[in-house]
Amino acid sequence: MTSAPNRHPRDATRAAVEEAFADFLAADEVDILPADPGAAGVPSALIAADGESADELDVAGEEWTLHLEGFPGPRLAYLAVEDEPEVPSPESVRAAREASVPPDALAAMAALDARLGGTLVSALRASNDLLSFDLADALRGVDPPESS
Repeated sequence: MTSAPNRHPRDATRAAVEEAFADFLAADEVDILPADPGAAGVPSALIAADGESADELDVAGEEWTLHLEGFPGPRLAYLAVEDEPEVPSPESVRAAREASVPPDALAAMAALDARLGGTLVSALRASNDLLSFDLADALRGVDPPESS
């Protein structure tokens, strides 16, 4: 009898991220961290080397990073952008998000939220971060692309 390999609860979320961002990954426009332990040439020392990273994923674009943690879930998520406003207000964070996150990345995030059954938006709201609240509101107004 062959047993299934031990899977980390993060793996299902990682698979959803890979599906939602497939076009970005194919074009090498995003990175998913920590690196996939199955990827060729990825040193095992980089894979969840500390206790915290085993429960975290980052989807990193050129000017933005979507941080996910707490699996299954995610239970907490936040958005970081390269040029965050010094004095955050609803208007300034919306402008920063719109300048940093292109519409196709926003659509991929909406697709990820749909694949995760709405937990991304809930996790963004749990962040207590104005930029993440803005992203959650934006995702509610975006129709995810059709699955192929």
